Amino acid sequence: MLWYGCNAARTVGGAGGLNGTRPILNALWKQNFSNKKITDFAGRPLKYYGSWDFRNHIHSIPGLLLTQDGQCDTWAQYLAGALLVQGIDIANPTCIRPNANDAELIMVKKWSKPAMLPAGKKGYPWANFSKPVGSYPNYGFAAGAWQYFWFSPPAAPAPTWTYPPGVLGTDGGQNQPNPFATFDNHWIVRIGDASGANNQYYDPSYGGTYADPGDMEQKALDAFYYRDGTRFNIRAAVGPNNGIAPPRADGKPFFPGGNMLERCVSLRLQFFLGPNPFKPDSDGQPANTALNGGATAAIKTGAGGDVTVWVVDGYGSKVVKKNLKVYLIVGNDPTGGAAQLTMTGIPVGKPVFATTDATTGLATFPGLALNQKGDAFTLRAVVSGGASSPQSCVSQMFEVGP
Repeated sequence: MLWYGCNAARTVGGAGGLNGTRPILNALWKQNFSNKKITDFAGRPLKYYGSWDFRNHIHSIPGLLLTQDGQCDTWAQYLAGALLVQGIDIANPTCIRPNANDAELIMVKKWSKPAMLPAGKKGYPWANFSKPVGSYPNYGFAAGAWQYFWFSPPAAPAPTWTYPPGVLGTDGGQNQPNPFATFDNHWIVRIGDASGANNQYYDPSYGGTYADPGDMEQKALDAFYYRDGTRFNIRAAVGPNNGIAPPRADGKPFFPGGNMLERCVSLRLQFFLGPNPFKPDSDGQPANTALNGGATAAIKTGAGGDVTVWVVDGYGSKVVKKNLKVYLIVGNDPTGGAAQLTMTGIPVGKPVFATTDATTGLATFPGLALNQKGDAFTLRAVVSGGASSPQSCVSQMFEVGP
């Protein structure tokens, strides 16, 4: 990772602040991830689902380097880590999953889609049949390739969707034209700033970028499905020239903008204040500010409120736990370590923290201030209660002007 980042920094001259952060990110992405042919220092290809046997995957960066194979959560960590070893703390690994029905899963491109079935279930005009492996169709290694196994029951149509191998560097994932393609979620990396102009989702597993989860749905997904016994009911993803969107199970309409929802669930934290705890640009994020001739700059949200962190459980629900401490530290620091964070009620030089409210599950940081100017700051929230190891997430980038 250090090797990748140093090469990227050398390409752009290693400028500081946002002027250096973005070019290094862009060079790192272009040189190592977007062409889907990334290698380690020794030149060995690193693969995304090179094997479909989940037992072969170790969910960590060392595991990826050891086995040269990994899943999406590991690849998201890998991109974030490649930036972090350069002192660039701007990347937030984020879990994306269907928001309509919890029972739905996703089918990642490229599948071959036939004509609709005349007798398909309401809202799901296609069906494939397979002996399930949990929520997934049956799969295995045969005829020299990993593949899905379908069958045709009596009085039922033949399999309707097929998953042909892709072309390396064009379809598929990192060094694998034929990766596993049915999931209940997918990990990508969100990088954004307070202006909103540079918000972007990076998908290191597939080498793609998306403006938002809806854009990911249109560019990366072919379908949603749910399992009913051996029947896999399928509907096309919402997007240009794609099929229909059925009503939700509770009769309510789909969320605006598509069927995918950002959930930072495994990180247990998200900067948030408002009615939707998973909204990417929620009001809890720090906004651009200025010293205005003073010794410190007040760090507020875009609406002028206090920076707020929402603590969630593994299902994305708020954690209502009194006195759960959430610490804030400076994440990305364009000053090289000179920036100091302070807060009302906390002595200067002491760790900045807030405790969660027992009713709302929110940790609020009043009177937050920073003593340096710069154009690519982030804040990192850290909590250690109720988890096997500390959990954290990083805010969007913000600027402190003169």
